[in-house]
Amino acid sequence: MRKYLLLIFFAVSLQALAADKSSEEWQASTLSDSTIANIQKSKYEYMTCITNGVKKRIKVEMDSRKLADEILKECEKSLVNVRETFIKEKVPAKSADRYMKMTRTKTARKLLKELMLIAASRK
Repeated sequence: MRKYLLLIFFAVSLQALAADKSSEEWQASTLSDSTIANIQKSKYEYMTCITNGVKKRIKVEMDSRKLADEILKECEKSLVNVRETFIKEKVPAKSADRYMKMTRTKTARKLLKELMLIAASRK
């Protein structure tokens, strides 16, 4: 009897999970092509700033984390343009902030990895 009850319970839970996931399906972007181009341009400027910062400091011997932090702070101004573009397009602030955080985190990880490789190659 318990086996049948457990089986029914699991079947009902799976149906509930399937219903929840249907609302989480991918929704196509409503951003215009010009807005997406502006965001890509701003991100390109941000990455260019990061690259130039690394090139300027490639010979500096200091802690990789501190160096990465300095470069990221220096280039933060160019990343703010991305958020402004989102806000102009009436994207919710929460979504814009989440995108900004994701971009910062990915860039910081890549930058720190590269700086650590540079520091290791010096030794």
